[in-house]
Amino acid sequence: MLIRNGLEFKIAVILKSKSMTMKQNKLQEALPELYHFLTGFAGAQKIFSLAQHSGSPAYVDLLIVMPEMPLSPPMQLIMAMELAGVHSHHVAGTICQSEYLDKMLAEGQIYYTLACTDETLVYSNTEWKKPDIDVLFRNEMIQKARNIFYKGFAKAQTFLELAQMQQKLPAISMFMLHQAVEICLYVLMKALTGRAKRTHHLEEMLLYSFRYNDQLPLLFLDGDEENQRLLDLLNKAHRDSRYTDQYQVETQDLSVCLEKVQKLHEITEQTFLDLVKRYEMI
Repeated sequence: MLIRNGLEFKIAVILKSKSMTMKQNKLQEALPELYHFLTGFAGAQKIFSLAQHSGSPAYVDLLIVMPEMPLSPPMQLIMAMELAGVHSHHVAGTICQSEYLDKMLAEGQIYYTLACTDETLVYSNTEWKKPDIDVLFRNEMIQKARNIFYKGFAKAQTFLELAQMQQKLPAISMFMLHQAVEICLYVLMKALTGRAKRTHHLEEMLLYSFRYNDQLPLLFLDGDEENQRLLDLLNKAHRDSRYTDQYQVETQDLSVCLEKVQKLHEITEQTFLDLVKRYEMI
């Protein structure tokens, strides 16, 4: 899956199956070859290997810094990500323009400040020094992020509550759930990076949430056909629940989606709190 968001591309290869048993040492053996592809053939300037969020032994998320941002990423890079995905649980990567990353770090944006460190830098073709953050500036950024997150999160929770109240009207309830997911993921991205992707397509929003916590997309995007069907049903609710009488939702499907969205809200808030806490300790 490839998505463009301003000066970033998001690539995610999700290949989870019930029979897959990928061990951590096997993934670590595959990473040097992946880095070689990204630097030698795709022209990456820097690569940051981000920490696993949920402890999944076969999960990797990369921040790939390029000198320029093309209209589409190099095919070599996409092929490298796909090749890595063949052997791993799931692989995600964000392609970021060098100038854009410098701007995010200079602004002290929470996500990039936490993600880009000497410890996570696995490749750089030049000497790199992360800009320092003034304590007062950091505190202002935290307060700003909290205001953005909780103002939007309250709206998302209201839509979830309305969905629970409208269960006798399943199509309407699913529309409310769609909004509860979209707004929730939007404000998480906005609060942590200062920018957010505007889209009604939930799969795109979920893929971008990989970077914050891999538990978020795996609520639906875990390779399970049933979860994919539910996500498709939820996606269609934004348009079809309003404009066609053909959109039908089974009671059981609605019940499962309600549980998943409730869980998504819980994970999202905890993710935000955890990342802000880490940022405070810098």
